[in-house]
Amino acid sequence: MTLLRWARTRPTPVDPLVGWLASMLGLVLLAGGVGGFQESHASLAVWWNVAGLAVAALIVMTAATSWTLPTRTLRWIWTVAPLLQLTLLATWAFAYTGSPDAVRGLWAWRFETAVMCYLVLIVRPGVALAGQVASGLLPVLSAWLAFGTVPAAIAGQAATHVGNVGILAIFLGVRALLANVADVERDARRHQRETVVARARTAQHAEFARVVHDEVLATLTAAMRLEGEPPPELRQEARHAIGVIDGARVGRDTPRVAVAEAVENLVRAIRDAAPDTEIVVTSDPGELPVRAVETIRLAASEAARNTVRHAGAAARWAEIEAGPKRLRVAVCDAGPGFDSERLPEGRLGVRESILARMEALPGGDCVLESGRTGTMVDLSWRG
Repeated sequence: MTLLRWARTRPTPVDPLVGWLASMLGLVLLAGGVGGFQESHASLAVWWNVAGLAVAALIVMTAATSWTLPTRTLRWIWTVAPLLQLTLLATWAFAYTGSPDAVRGLWAWRFETAVMCYLVLIVRPGVALAGQVASGLLPVLSAWLAFGTVPAAIAGQAATHVGNVGILAIFLGVRALLANVADVERDARRHQRETVVARARTAQHAEFARVVHDEVLATLTAAMRLEGEPPPELRQEARHAIGVIDGARVGRDTPRVAVAEAVENLVRAIRDAAPDTEIVVTSDPGELPVRAVETIRLAASEAARNTVRHAGAAARWAEIEAGPKRLRVAVCDAGPGFDSERLPEGRLGVRESILARMEALPGGDCVLESGRTGTMVDLSWRG
């Protein structure tokens, strides 16, 4: 049992392909051996001919069904066919009923090379090559034991069949090459999966950082500026921030949301961030993707907060346009503005919470205009 376990080779994903190639070689050899069968089968016992036809049937079956048969079944065929073939070659002389001088060849010996190629899928290379050499010498040994002499036809063909180890060596090389390619493809797919997971985690971390900046830091900053008991509005903002961190947003798991509900959420988010903002709404009935609504809601909230931080008491307003295939929110103020082409490094709210967030949204766009007369953050999505 230990010896058999040592002799086995490790299965590879390319074995069905290599086995199919060996079977196709067998079909070619079978087609060329039809005449030999007609010439020699009458001089051989019925049981020997039946066993030989069984091997031929296994070749035909694997050629036709290698892509559909279970691997376990294929490996059973790849094991049984060579063993049966070697048995035929070792017993042919005892099944022969004619005169030794009349031997012209063995019809089942013609496709022996294809059957021996199955061994490269089952046993180690050295064992497979030894099997091919044995398939060339066993007919000689069988004749010597049964007849006391070796017919010239058998002796002449034996050298050719022993030399077929070269074909087995080619199959070994093809299997090793294909297995290496399969390993490289598997590693590439694993690396691709790992890359996708890493990108997803990076995106999640970036989104989490934006939420912390937008919701948590804003609330903490407001709390630090107050003395005494926090007002109800600040408590509400704190509860909202905790809900955001916990992922407890209504509709988060819903793929689409009604336009009316989306507009209501957008208006509420802008008013929570900048209560005195004048908002103009234009909408058509229908539904919008939750991701688009959430992304623009968060970006618009940050833009509205920025109007409070940087525009002071200047006028501020917002425009919302919503429909089944579009969503636009423009947050504007009449404050002093800033140079939008040279965002300071510290403006993480603009860089991450607005620009990067909209860039990550498929179909999303952000136009940032700022100058002495005011600032406009135009957020849009088209489906």
